[in-house]
Amino acid sequence: MRKGERDCIRARLEELADPRGAAAAKAVHRCPCRFRGVSAFRVRALARQVARRHHRDRPEEVLEIARWLWRSPWHEDKSVAVHLASILAPRLEDRHWKEFRRWVERARGAGHADAVAVQVLGRMVERDRTWCRVLRHWTLSPEPRVRRAAAGAVLLRTRHMGDVEAALSVCEPLMLDRSPEVREAVAAVLQQALRAGDDETRRFLERWRGRVPRGFLSAILRASAGGPGTPSRWRAGRRSGPGGAKDGI
Repeated sequence: MRKGERDCIRARLEELADPRGAAAAKAVHRCPCRFRGVSAFRVRALARQVARRHHRDRPEEVLEIARWLWRSPWHEDKSVAVHLASILAPRLEDRHWKEFRRWVERARGAGHADAVAVQVLGRMVERDRTWCRVLRHWTLSPEPRVRRAAAGAVLLRTRHMGDVEAALSVCEPLMLDRSPEVREAVAAVLQQALRAGDDETRRFLERWRGRVPRGFLSAILRASAGGPGTPSRWRAGRRSGPGGAKDGI
């Protein structure tokens, strides 16, 4: 990895810094990271520029840049890292799966963990459905963050491919989960499943009626009809160019 590329990325982020935006971002994200106040749109644009220069002929170099940025204490650096990894996701291999699980587990903030689960692991699942078997194993983890990531990683496959069966297979072991964060993630996936396969998902929810709180099912049905409920960072984002990230942080 060329040091010059790293310096260019860091310099560009510092150039785009906005103190007022930094204060607002810190209030929203509530994580121990430092903030420059660079907008999510500009972060994505910067990641695409870096990827266009290198990812077709030197993908490993892009991944090294992502790893270096992920270790940074700055929120925007980590965000660029996630977008770079998401762009590379179709070219990642099995050996990278464990690496990105560590990113989820060691993320300093829940938002960054969600971004890795949805954007990076989610794009790997979107390409290869067999990863759902691993996600079902994750649902047994004692760590709520890992269980939440299991649901997050199947979100894009549900949204973009209408794979209701994959969504329900991952959500079912989590329906009685007591963690509010995990249940929020499950609800978000089931909302997408309702839009993709209404009848099948409604039959699934009907089987759980009386076993989960009534408000949980009502919130899913209400949000699937267009009401509030899906975490904002998991809502549908505008597709970028080929290989670009589909969802923002």
